[in-house]
Amino acid sequence: MRLTHPTVDEIWEDVRQTMPDISRTTVYRILETFTHLRVIRKVSHPGTVARYESRTSRHHHLLCLECGRMEDLEDAALDRLALPGEETGFQVEDYSIQFRGLCSECARATRTAGKPANDAHE
Repeated sequence: MRLTHPTVDEIWEDVRQTMPDISRTTVYRILETFTHLRVIRKVSHPGTVARYESRTSRHHHLLCLECGRMEDLEDAALDRLALPGEETGFQVEDYSIQFRGLCSECARATRTAGKPANDAHE
């Protein structure tokens, strides 16, 4: 795989290198089955296409708003956040935190272009 968090289309393109007749629908169904079996994890964040990863343990993500790059982030402090209790009536099974901004490459390109980093997406 090219990416650590590939999309269905990226996985399909890779699989087609060895199985040219496989359909996108078949790849999607396999990924959904693997997700259901908790062999892989589906990562969906608002405003982005769903991605998949083989790492199923709790971790968090850094998401670049410019290039779409997604990186894993491990932070024990985030894993120890106080979760909503019985007073909410909601039973939390898992959570993942996403930080959105610019990756180092996009931030560097923005600085090189002479634009302030916070103007990159206007």
